[in-house]
Amino acid sequence: MSFRKPFTCCKKRVPVAALNRFLTREFTERYSGMLLELDTANPTYCSKRMCSAFIPPASIKGNQATCPKCAFVTCRLCKKADHADICNEDETGRQLISLAESKKWQACPHCKIIVDKIDGCLHMSCRCGTEFCYNCGKSSSLCSGTCARRR
Repeated sequence: MSFRKPFTCCKKRVPVAALNRFLTREFTERYSGMLLELDTANPTYCSKRMCSAFIPPASIKGNQATCPKCAFVTCRLCKKADHADICNEDETGRQLISLAESKKWQACPHCKIIVDKIDGCLHMSCRCGTEFCYNCGKSSSLCSGTCARRR
């Protein structure tokens, strides 16, 4: 749809149902989609460069927006490709990162999930499969347990 404006009569939007008998079903479906896009506050678009399709609110679960055309997943908050770590646009997430820094919790170097070591050795095995040093945060293959202990 190149015009991107709703049909109006007397400065009021014409209901889609009124168009059904005059226009094809395909056109009214596309028109309804355009109206949904125009009416959606802070719309999300597919972050895949060759797609950029509008992602309707029904295709958004939490912060993950799945494109109905190409199935690519976009972060609803930052509008970039979905990511496992905490989004910089998420206020609650930023508060969690601040708390983690003050408590000296460590994040997995691969998936960025935050972990808190309660007891045991410094060798961590993340649920994503990455093994890392809780002390320095480096992959186990890089640290080898020789890093200086932090307090």
